[in-house]
Amino acid sequence: MAYRTKTYIAADWDGDKDAVNQLYKWKNSNYWSLDFHDAHDLTQARDSSLNCSIKRSLLGQ
Repeated sequence: MAYRTKTYIAADWDGDKDAVNQLYKWKNSNYWSLDFHDAHDLTQARDSSLNCSIKRSLLGQ
């Protein structure tokens, strides 16, 4: 059965850079079966953005 949902990551590069880099290493390895999409590739969010507006922009609304 194919899933139609996607997993997205979004992070603060100042504090989470090491964690995000590790996730990318796991994604690109042949050992782990990890797949995700970088939410920053879809839209840029500002610190002042509300959670509901960020979610709405990710849905393309």
